[in-house]
Amino acid sequence: MGSIGLKAVSEEVCASRASDDPGPGARRVAMMRGPLMVVDYHQFGTERREPFVGVYKAPSDINTYLRLSEPKEHHRWDENARRLQVKPHGNNVVESVMRRCGIQVRDFQASLAPKKEQPKDRLDAMDRLLGHAFSRSGGTREPKPPTYGKAFIEFPNGVERLEESSGTRVSAEVRLRLKPDLVSPQEVTVSSQVFILQDASRTKGQEAEDALPVDIYEMPSKKKLASGVAPQVKVELFKDQWTTLKVLSAEYSRDWVIELDVTVD
Repeated sequence: MGSIGLKAVSEEVCASRASDDPGPGARRVAMMRGPLMVVDYHQFGTERREPFVGVYKAPSDINTYLRLSEPKEHHRWDENARRLQVKPHGNNVVESVMRRCGIQVRDFQASLAPKKEQPKDRLDAMDRLLGHAFSRSGGTREPKPPTYGKAFIEFPNGVERLEESSGTRVSAEVRLRLKPDLVSPQEVTVSSQVFILQDASRTKGQEAEDALPVDIYEMPSKKKLASGVAPQVKVELFKDQWTTLKVLSAEYSRDWVIELDVTVD
């Protein structure tokens, strides 16, 4: 969906411009549609990583979608714009443009960061944490139920990486059952997050950009229950039967290391 060009710059290049000023600036991408119209200098990426400037040029076949998504000031692309509803899948087109630009920026900023060697004990811990999730050739390896929280949590088929032409998604079926010492049935809150562990420190959750949007589905009906960076759903659980949900992340770069968290409160 178009092309994007990014260039690393020094902080001094845009030091005279405040971060909330409109127009060109560090960590901004000029969003262009035909005929060579700059609609927005959109802020992407994170302040924790290296500064850059960029240009995105939309292809002509989505020009109408983008124009309909703009308010009368023509200063941004809004996937929820009312006029966009006249086009089939119009909101998906605009959302996809912004999301893919964000992915490209994240990859670019990550490539500028100095690489640090991981301590061996930290890598071993990551292997233990994620090993069951990404080993598919050796059969299904179920994680042990957690010792905390209201429910047993299982990933019967592990955590799958779905390879797509534009990136990767994480998909997992999650089985939940109340612990035997609790009153059954009982309504609980299930939440899920997918963290990006791209940084050399393998830290997570420091900024909103460190987590991916997630969809939670009811199974086997495949009804979508919630969406967001940290979606929550109310679910009735039992201690004598399993309840199954499905978690599906937004696309991310194949090179990223991620961690899937599911909690029950």
